[in-house]
Amino acid sequence: MADFGHLLQESLAASGQAQIDQGRALALIGDTAVDKALQLARGAVDLLRASGEQQLQAKLDDVESSVLMARNGLLPDQVQPIARGLADRLLHVTPQEAARNLAYSGGKC
Repeated sequence: MADFGHLLQESLAASGQAQIDQGRALALIGDTAVDKALQLARGAVDLLRASGEQQLQAKLDDVESSVLMARNGLLPDQVQPIARGLADRLLHVTPQEAARNLAYSGGKC
């Protein structure tokens, strides 16, 4: 009977230790999930911040170009066709043309 009591005590101790180990594992999983959620949130915030900074910089560039145009006596209506023409020329340059132009310029952009 003493052996049964001893076995029962060992069994209960092992079960208790297993529950403690399981609790520790669950706590670690919870910490990891929280860490991952924080990383994801920080990434989203950083992305939004960078996007906002880019939009602000684009607006500042627009204002700066408008000021420069005004100083030179150009109206936005006069600049639009020039800008469109430049964009068309830049967008329709083939890689071969770009390489040839770069070679002719001596590697200077």
